[in-house]
Amino acid sequence: MDKSARIRQLNDAFRRTFVGGKVMMTTGVNALPDTVKAAVLTKVRTFDAFNGDNDPHGEHDFVSFDHEGAKYFAKMDYYDPGMCHASEEPDDASKTVRVLTVMRTDEYCPPATGVSFFENYCAPQPITNEPVTFPISAFSRARSLNVTQASARRGP
Repeated sequence: MDKSARIRQLNDAFRRTFVGGKVMMTTGVNALPDTVKAAVLTKVRTFDAFNGDNDPHGEHDFVSFDHEGAKYFAKMDYYDPGMCHASEEPDDASKTVRVLTVMRTDEYCPPATGVSFFENYCAPQPITNEPVTFPISAFSRARSLNVTQASARRGP
Protein backbone atom coordinates (compact mmCIF):
# COMPACT_ATOMS: atom_id res chain seq x y z
CA MET A 1 0.00 0.00 0.00
CA ASP A 2 1.43 3.40 -0.92
CA LYS A 3 1.82 6.21 1.64
CA SER A 4 -1.26 8.22 0.55
CA ALA A 5 -3.46 5.13 0.59
CA ARG A 6 -2.32 4.28 4.14
CA ILE A 7 -2.90 7.88 5.32
CA ARG A 8 -6.36 7.80 3.73
CA GLN A 9 -7.13 4.48 5.44
CA LEU A 10 -6.06 5.84 8.87
CA ASN A 11 -7.90 9.15 8.34
CA ASP A 12 -11.12 7.41 7.31
CA ALA A 13 -10.99 5.04 10.27
CA PHE A 14 -10.48 7.91 12.72
CA ARG A 15 -13.02 10.25 11.12
CA ARG A 16 -15.72 7.56 11.03
CA THR A 17 -15.23 6.38 14.62
CA PHE A 18 -13.48 9.27 16.45
CA VAL A 19 -11.19 6.56 17.85
CA GLY A 20 -7.44 6.82 17.39
CA GLY A 21 -6.82 10.54 17.79
CA LYS A 22 -8.24 13.74 19.23
CA VAL A 23 -11.44 15.44 18.09
CA MET A 24 -11.50 19.18 18.70
CA MET A 25 -14.26 21.70 18.20
CA THR A 26 -14.14 25.45 18.08
CA THR A 27 -16.21 27.63 20.42
CA GLY A 28 -18.67 28.29 17.59
CA VAL A 29 -19.38 24.60 17.17
CA ASN A 30 -19.42 24.03 20.91
CA ALA A 31 -22.02 26.81 21.29
CA LEU A 32 -24.47 24.99 19.04
CA PRO A 33 -27.46 23.26 20.66
CA ASP A 34 -26.61 19.63 21.47
CA THR A 35 -28.86 18.24 18.73
CA VAL A 36 -27.25 20.46 16.09
CA LYS A 37 -23.77 19.65 17.40
CA ALA A 38 -24.54 15.93 17.18
CA ALA A 39 -25.86 16.37 13.62
CA VAL A 40 -22.71 18.27 12.58
CA LEU A 41 -20.47 15.55 14.06
CA THR A 42 -22.54 12.90 12.31
CA LYS A 43 -21.98 14.69 8.99
CA VAL A 44 -18.24 14.70 9.66
CA ARG A 45 -18.28 10.99 10.44
CA THR A 46 -20.35 10.01 7.41
CA PHE A 47 -18.82 12.37 4.82
CA ASP A 48 -17.76 10.48 1.72
CA ALA A 49 -17.98 13.02 -1.12
CA PHE A 50 -14.22 13.17 -1.67
CA ASN A 51 -13.05 14.04 -5.17
CA GLY A 52 -10.08 15.58 -6.97
CA ASP A 53 -11.23 19.11 -6.18
CA ASN A 54 -11.67 18.74 -2.42
CA ASP A 55 -9.08 15.99 -1.87
CA PRO A 56 -6.19 16.59 -4.31
CA HIS A 57 -3.77 14.31 -2.42
CA GLY A 58 -6.28 11.50 -1.90
CA GLU A 59 -5.78 11.48 1.88
CA HIS A 60 -9.32 12.36 3.05
CA ASP A 61 -7.91 14.97 5.44
CA PHE A 62 -10.44 17.77 4.91
CA VAL A 63 -14.24 17.82 4.97
CA SER A 64 -16.53 20.67 3.95
CA PHE A 65 -20.32 20.57 4.19
CA ASP A 66 -23.45 22.64 4.85
CA HIS A 67 -25.87 22.12 7.70
CA GLU A 68 -28.98 24.20 8.34
CA GLY A 69 -27.67 27.09 6.25
CA ALA A 70 -24.19 27.20 7.80
CA LYS A 71 -20.97 25.90 6.29
CA TYR A 72 -18.56 23.74 8.29
CA PHE A 73 -15.03 22.39 7.90
CA ALA A 74 -13.32 19.44 9.53
CA LYS A 75 -9.55 19.51 9.16
CA MET A 76 -7.11 16.71 9.99
CA ASP A 77 -3.65 17.51 11.33
CA TYR A 78 -0.84 15.10 12.21
CA TYR A 79 1.35 15.48 15.29
CA ASP A 80 4.21 13.52 16.79
CA PRO A 81 3.28 11.44 19.87
CA GLY A 82 4.39 14.28 22.18
CA MET A 83 2.01 16.68 20.39
CA CYS A 84 4.85 19.20 19.97
CA HIS A 85 5.69 18.91 16.28
CA ALA A 86 4.18 17.78 13.04
CA SER A 87 4.44 14.04 12.49
CA GLU A 88 7.09 13.07 10.00
CA GLU A 89 5.28 9.81 9.28
CA PRO A 90 1.50 10.34 9.12
CA ASP A 91 1.18 6.92 7.49
CA ASP A 92 2.41 5.28 10.72
CA ALA A 93 -0.24 5.24 13.47
CA SER A 94 2.37 4.48 16.14
CA LYS A 95 4.24 7.71 15.32
CA THR A 96 1.28 10.00 14.72
CA VAL A 97 -1.53 11.56 16.75
CA ARG A 98 -4.38 12.58 14.49
CA VAL A 99 -6.23 15.76 15.46
CA LEU A 100 -9.54 16.47 13.75
CA THR A 101 -10.80 20.02 14.26
CA VAL A 102 -14.45 20.74 13.50
CA MET A 103 -15.27 24.40 12.90
CA ARG A 104 -17.67 26.80 11.25
CA THR A 105 -16.09 28.32 8.15
CA ASP A 106 -16.39 31.83 9.63
CA GLU A 107 -14.02 30.72 12.42
CA TYR A 108 -11.25 29.67 10.06
CA CYS A 109 -8.25 31.87 9.43
CA PRO A 110 -5.82 30.35 6.92
CA PRO A 111 -2.45 29.68 8.54
CA ALA A 112 0.63 31.67 7.62
CA THR A 113 3.39 29.75 5.87
CA GLY A 114 5.24 27.49 8.28
CA VAL A 115 2.80 28.09 11.13
CA SER A 116 0.56 25.30 12.36
CA PHE A 117 -3.21 25.64 12.29
CA PHE A 118 -3.39 25.79 16.09
CA GLU A 119 -0.82 28.60 16.25
CA ASN A 120 -2.70 30.93 13.92
CA TYR A 121 -6.14 31.92 15.14
CA CYS A 122 -7.35 35.29 13.88
CA ALA A 123 -8.27 36.88 17.21
CA PRO A 124 -6.77 36.06 20.58
CA GLN A 125 -9.28 34.60 23.02
CA PRO A 126 -8.93 33.05 26.45
CA ILE A 127 -7.40 29.60 26.45
CA THR A 128 -9.53 26.80 27.77
CA ASN A 129 -8.63 23.19 28.35
CA GLU A 130 -12.00 22.22 29.77
CA PRO A 131 -13.56 19.16 28.11
CA VAL A 132 -16.98 19.59 26.64
CA THR A 133 -19.36 16.69 27.19
CA PHE A 134 -22.68 16.18 25.53
CA PRO A 135 -24.91 13.17 24.84
CA ILE A 136 -24.64 11.59 21.41
CA SER A 137 -27.88 9.74 21.13
CA ALA A 138 -27.67 10.48 17.41
CA PHE A 139 -24.71 8.07 17.34
CA SER A 140 -26.78 5.35 19.02
CA ARG A 141 -24.32 5.00 21.87
CA ALA A 142 -25.12 4.83 25.55
CA ARG A 143 -22.27 7.12 26.54
CA SER A 144 -21.11 10.69 26.11
CA LEU A 145 -18.40 11.99 23.85
CA ASN A 146 -15.69 14.14 25.44
CA VAL A 147 -14.38 16.65 22.96
CA THR A 148 -11.72 19.16 23.93
CA GLN A 149 -12.54 22.71 22.94
CA ALA A 150 -9.98 24.02 20.47
CA SER A 151 -10.91 27.60 19.77
CA ALA A 152 -8.15 30.12 20.25
CA ARG A 153 -5.70 27.64 21.72
CA ARG A 154 -2.02 28.17 21.20
CA GLY A 155 -0.78 24.65 20.50
CA PRO A 156 -2.72 21.37 20.59
